[in-house]
Amino acid sequence: YKYRSCNKNSFNDLYNNFVHLSYPIVFNDPLDCSSVCTYEQALLLSLLDEKKQKHNHDDIIDNLQNHFWPDDYVEFVKTELLKGKPYKPILENRIQEMGAFSKWEAQNYYKHFKKEIDKQVLIYNDDFKRKILLCSFAATVKNNLMWSHYSNSHTGFCVEYDLSLLDRNEEFLHALYPIIYTKSPMLANIKSCFYTDPTKDMLTIMNKSSDWSYEQEYRLFCSSEFKQDYFMPILPSRIFLGLNISDKDQEKIIKFAKKYYIEVRKMKINASSFSLAHERVY
Repeated sequence: YKYRSCNKNSFNDLYNNFVHLSYPIVFNDPLDCSSVCTYEQALLLSLLDEKKQKHNHDDIIDNLQNHFWPDDYVEFVKTELLKGKPYKPILENRIQEMGAFSKWEAQNYYKHFKKEIDKQVLIYNDDFKRKILLCSFAATVKNNLMWSHYSNSHTGFCVEYDLSLLDRNEEFLHALYPIIYTKSPMLANIKSCFYTDPTKDMLTIMNKSSDWSYEQEYRLFCSSEFKQDYFMPILPSRIFLGLNISDKDQEKIIKFAKKYYIEVRKMKINASSFSLAHERVY
């Protein structure tokens, strides 16, 4: 289901069978499509780094791996991190063992490491949100909040697409992902934050805060090579009108639906509960 407001762009998409792809950088949730990593992950990456791969933080890797971690210490630290041990004492203890730093200097080095990782993740997130295009769909048409938020207080419409009509090899189906809602961010692939292909970080695209779980979202993912007007592989199976839609907009949609023999239904209040129902109007 695709919730829409009644405006020029929405009607243009409906008439041409388009959905609009957007860059996450303009989303209403600034946390959407933002990678999150632990410093344990970043530290472990510095130990497991494959020198054949091109990355954007040579100074950090060289500092941590070539000068900071002699071979006889690497395996111990890897083991400790993989056990889930916190990275801060490992890092500070190692600096002090080198004998060249006081505890105060070790803590400062730790702060520098944390700051550098934060900077890299922020740079990656900004870049990532400019390199992918997304379109959001919902799993149900009876979502009161979705009608309020995305169909302009029930004055818009919602388009239904029957995906069972598509061939299983249809490209659209392989680019559509369900959103996973969690209280805490699922950890991103930390290598994505430092290497050159952020579009492979699907976890970042699929994970959102549980605050948004009411949306029951599915997300169409495309690279930035696609046009922002995405042609749907099937026509709408039904169109649902908001219970507060204007007579003028209702007439426009029914006129379009008649041309393609699309069923039109209108939302109504369910008198026996806090829920929506619908009835056929064409």
